[in-house]
Amino acid sequence: MRNHTEVYVAAIGRLYELRRSADFYQRLQEKIRGRKRTQIARTAEGTGVPEHVRSLPGGWHINTNLSTADKLRNLERACDVAGVVFGSELVVHEAPE
Repeated sequence: MRNHTEVYVAAIGRLYELRRSADFYQRLQEKIRGRKRTQIARTAEGTGVPEHVRSLPGGWHINTNLSTADKLRNLERACDVAGVVFGSELVVHEAPE
């Protein structure tokens, strides 16, 4: 993977695939809701920033216009929803420059 955004989107999609729960994205949406906009939605427009959205498996969309720290925080919350231990069962390594 080339960048943080690709890793973020791939990891969220993989957690969904592992969980295969109809309410995974809905539960994640509650945990990563921003103050001003929705981070994950059923439509790209639902995030409030359709120009910064990537599609996820299952037809949902995720805002990628976030800092690396916010992406990591959201991955931790997604792991919690999926029942996966962040840092142990899902490990994110910084790529060498």
